Amino acid sequence: RSVLRLARWYLQPEERSLAWVSEKLTAVAAEGHEFVPLYADSRYWLLTEAKWAQVLWVWRKFLFVTRFLFPYTVDRDCDDFSGSFKSILGWLLEINGVVDVWNRNPDQSRSRHSYNLALFPDGTYKSIEPQTGRWTEMAPIRNGILRV
Repeated sequence: RSVLRLARWYLQPEERSLAWVSEKLTAVAAEGHEFVPLYADSRYWLLTEAKWAQVLWVWRKFLFVTRFLFPYTVDRDCDDFSGSFKSILGWLLEINGVVDVWNRNPDQSRSRHSYNLALFPDGTYKSIEPQTGRWTEMAPIRNGILRV
């Protein structure tokens, strides 16, 4: 537990309100994305892009070890990875400024693709491919669900 506290102290997350996060996601929608946000918290802890780069480096190491020790995890698909990424960061480090994006088909029968968005304290964001732990080009969100 002490290691997790040390990691959280090192990452220096910045607090933002639900209203602030909602306003920033409204700006994302204004860029032509279509989604319904589902908010889980009243306050959010965000990291700078530089700190996110360090988190992603650790995530890539975690993915390597996980695939080596548990080969069956290779068969997991994008929604498993995006949900796990958000949950692990929230549970271990109380970093909840990551969004789980479900980009849905129009008939809502299955997901087109799931990935994560990292929200930065300056109001910007970047897309993360959780299966690789790398920044990626953000796909247009159509009929999407955002678990915030």
